[in-house]
Amino acid sequence: MLSDFPKLVISTFANDPFSDQVEAVLREAYKKAGIGLEIVKVSGERAIQLSNLSETDGELYRIKGISSKYPNLVMLPVPIWYSEIVVFTKSKKFVPEGWESLTPYKIGILRGSQYSENNTKGMNRFMATETQQIYYMLDHTTGQKIITY
Repeated sequence: MLSDFPKLVISTFANDPFSDQVEAVLREAYKKAGIGLEIVKVSGERAIQLSNLSETDGELYRIKGISSKYPNLVMLPVPIWYSEIVVFTKSKKFVPEGWESLTPYKIGILRGSQYSENNTKGMNRFMATETQQIYYMLDHTTGQKIITY
């Protein structure tokens, strides 16, 4: 019975479709290893704070190099997910050419997404706690861009 085995508690972004996919991969891998898995879904910033403070055993996924800001996190050398940053817009004419090309626009990003936060510092941005919020912003405003992974 799986409940008789050790269990890891992992924190991650709430209401994030990518988290669900990565969670499924990890659940299967840890199940085969006889290790239970509990996923704590909170805001991205809260998730990384929980793991950095050792209140959870780790993060479901984060960008390479995050340990420079959060020294208690140690990257495992086994990639389970890969993504690229993309920009969505309602304008067919916009072609992003680096982060700086987003400066004139209000942009939506996911709070706790360290890569997006670091690269949009000083820009006019909307920080959402859930992925759905940034899509809602794009759908209900004009001239805006959103960044997602």
